[in-house]
Amino acid sequence: MTTTVAFLNFKGGVGKTGNVVNLGACLAALHHKRVLVIDLDAQCNASLWLLGKAALRRHTEERQRTVTQAFRDKINGTRLFRLKDLQVMEGWINVDMMGMMQQMGVIPAPPAPDPSTFPPAKHVTGAPSTREANKALMRRFIEEVWNKGNLEVADELFHPDHTSPSAPGLPAGPEGTKMIATAFRNAFPDYHMTIEQMAAEDDRVAARFLQSGTHKGELWGIPPTGKFAKFSEIGILRIADGKIVESWYDVDMLGMMGQLGVGG
Repeated sequence: MTTTVAFLNFKGGVGKTGNVVNLGACLAALHHKRVLVIDLDAQCNASLWLLGKAALRRHTEERQRTVTQAFRDKINGTRLFRLKDLQVMEGWINVDMMGMMQQMGVIPAPPAPDPSTFPPAKHVTGAPSTREANKALMRRFIEEVWNKGNLEVADELFHPDHTSPSAPGLPAGPEGTKMIATAFRNAFPDYHMTIEQMAAEDDRVAARFLQSGTHKGELWGIPPTGKFAKFSEIGILRIADGKIVESWYDVDMLGMMGQLGVGG
């Protein structure tokens, strides 16, 4: 079986990326391995280079030292940093590894409409709030909607035209969030989410969460496994006139699936 070697490059720059890619090419040629290079830029998107079988054969036979770009796409990721005296003391990152694996064909992707066919989302504007008010809104959202299952609270917190670029196929307004919360709470009857870190500005709030529960119900076609899973998430809410108007989420779905023993 061919082994995949992955390189994660957090520092941008063509030179650094080129060095890592060339190193990957050499390893591929010498050790007959597939090489995946993930280059995270400052916006936490990732450009992917996958050395496929044909390119691997060329590198092996011709002893080339450059990489033929056989696959390229982008994945989402979110970072959260704790600063002290303008220096990074701690950092957390959630990357859409599940999406990356699906694009590679390692994990089957469920049928879904092409996001490029969706009409442009309405950009809602409004008055900013305060940092403390936005943090309080996030705490209420997590505790009431996710932990207690009081879905009607979402109707109070979300603007009717709310959209989520992370899930453009979901209905606008609070309905999309209610659908996802219901799916998880039905699949994990003891589901619980805790806020580990949180930061806010006048128009948005970001938090890192830990979620856990025992898989006792169906989740998107996955039958109950009875296994306990604990996984992380980073979410960002944009707030206008005291309502959530836009949201982004990066969930460690791959980690969750691994703990449930599915998708492998």
